[in-house]
Amino acid sequence: MVDELFTRKNRVLFIIHDLYQEDNPFPLGPAYLAAVLHRNGASVEAYCMDVFHYTNEHLAEHLDNNEYDLICSGFLAARFRETVLDLCRIINEHKK
Repeated sequence: MVDELFTRKNRVLFIIHDLYQEDNPFPLGPAYLAAVLHRNGASVEAYCMDVFHYTNEHLAEHLDNNEYDLICSGFLAARFRETVLDLCRIINEHKK
């Protein structure tokens, strides 16, 4: 199955949601996953809402204008209700 995943150039989007903090290091989990996917031929993009404080509306526009084979997002449990539920709704409404 892994070989099938990399038979063509897949487009992968990692969404790093906003934690509403000033100190925003890029999370290591998505960085490691992106590196492995990239090394195996995938086109990987990070949409870092955390650093640039992008809104969900900005994300919706980005998803409307781009097509991905895989969309990835993680979250902190403490921010689940206030950020991730709406983020998932936006992704589901605007993914292609």
